[in-house]
Amino acid sequence: MATKYYELTYKLGRHIAAYRKRNKITQEKLAQKTHIIFNTISNIERGIGDPKLSTLMSIAEALNISLCELLDFTQNQSPAPDPTCLRDNISQLITGFDQHYLLTALEQLHALHKLHK
Repeated sequence: MATKYYELTYKLGRHIAAYRKRNKITQEKLAQKTHIIFNTISNIERGIGDPKLSTLMSIAEALNISLCELLDFTQNQSPAPDPTCLRDNISQLITGFDQHYLLTALEQLHALHKLHK
């Protein structure tokens, strides 16, 4: 269940970031237009925020799109996430892992690295 939640919040954040970038506005400008603090916008875009419906409505309005369009992940594919966001998400997910799980995750990353070469 938690994995689906993180997947959804991550997709939502990337979707919002894609619309914001298409509108050529910064996170700071979006924060000003929505009257939402910058850190909240940043967290939402990184997939670690848990926005209220009213927050999403404000963001959609500031981006000149409907709430339905903002939440429709099938229409517009979000761009690939930037490495910083990925690192933040990985860091958040592994917080609290014991040594065994961390070693397992490290082994998997090494395997992926070898496949990438």
